[in-house]
Amino acid sequence: MSRTDPNRVLVAIHRYVGLVTLLFLLFAAVTGCILIFFDQLDVAVNPDLYRAQDSGPTQTAPALAAMVESAHPEIRIVSLPLTVSATQNLLIRVTGRDGRSLAFDEIFVDPRTGAVVGRRDDEAMVFDRHHLMPLVYLFHFELLAGGPGRWLMGMVALFWLLEMLVGFYLTLPQRSPFWERWKVCWQLRGKGLPRLMLDLHRATGLWLFAGLIVLSLTSFGLNFYYEAVQPAVLAVSPRNPSPLDRPPHSPTLAPPPVLGFTKAVELGKREATRYHPDLKPAFATYDPGHGLYGVDFTSTGTQVYRGSGPVAYYFNDQNGRLVFADDPSRDSAGQVLLRSIYPLHSGQVAGWISELVVFILGLSMIEMGITGVIVWWKKRPARVARRAASASSRRRHAPASESQL
Repeated sequence: MSRTDPNRVLVAIHRYVGLVTLLFLLFAAVTGCILIFFDQLDVAVNPDLYRAQDSGPTQTAPALAAMVESAHPEIRIVSLPLTVSATQNLLIRVTGRDGRSLAFDEIFVDPRTGAVVGRRDDEAMVFDRHHLMPLVYLFHFELLAGGPGRWLMGMVALFWLLEMLVGFYLTLPQRSPFWERWKVCWQLRGKGLPRLMLDLHRATGLWLFAGLIVLSLTSFGLNFYYEAVQPAVLAVSPRNPSPLDRPPHSPTLAPPPVLGFTKAVELGKREATRYHPDLKPAFATYDPGHGLYGVDFTSTGTQVYRGSGPVAYYFNDQNGRLVFADDPSRDSAGQVLLRSIYPLHSGQVAGWISELVVFILGLSMIEMGITGVIVWWKKRPARVARRAASASSRRRHAPASESQL
């Protein structure tokens, strides 16, 4: 085989790109598989935060929000689940009122009394049980390194995409009969560990190729969303203008809200009955920087991202006027694409079935990383021997070549 054979170059690209990105991809795969069960695991490891202790009738979510803000005037609630469980405390996101700084951004509220029973900062580097699952998320997304870590993982996703495309091309037969030769690559036929590992590595990549491509593209899309993906998509297919695109004003200059969560949810239900009567109110938000209350609607009444994600309605916090409807079914193709990135990557796009698919893809990444290292290690002695023989041959012929100059 010639040293300039393109396939040898592609094999080297596939091998060494895989080795360079291996550790990062293993981290991403393991943490990604864990994050599919984020809510369940967070509840399991933090029963003191989530388990409701009292008995009796529960309050509505807006009523609990009003009770919390009345008892804690330093707190401004910015997001609120609208489904209240009798057995579980309500997880509410908060910020400081009038620009005040808080040591936490999440509170856990008793569903009956409105008492705050726990607090945490889900972006803090605190290595304890309460912060375990938020840390797993941050590690998956940015390696606990902030912006530079996010950019690094985005580049890893791009190199992973290149590695998979090259690997797919290398399975394509160079001689006829094409289908008979290619069919072998989809099967486990090897005898002995080295051959079995090669077959498993290659067949897994082929059978799950489409899913892994989607996973790598959405990973890049999430990591470079604002820097590259959103501007590029909207340049081709602009979305409906949104007040959220404007810079927020200072919370200290904003007048106190008049509307409140109770009225915002009522207005949201009224709007939803016009276009989406089958959806249920799932989440309410308040954005003091833009002066907007938002109400998200989903098919289940919980914060899930099926299809292109929730439909949301935003109302002016002073007079209740509908300011914006974030509805992908009534927006551009570009906005639908952008709204689909997270549901596709997390597996929520089609419910538990797609979550299972993403979980399997995560396990396959771990398997292909391990089998790829085994194949590389088993073939390494032969490659080293060939390079040594080639170098020795060049040294033997060097004097003869020089005498002809």
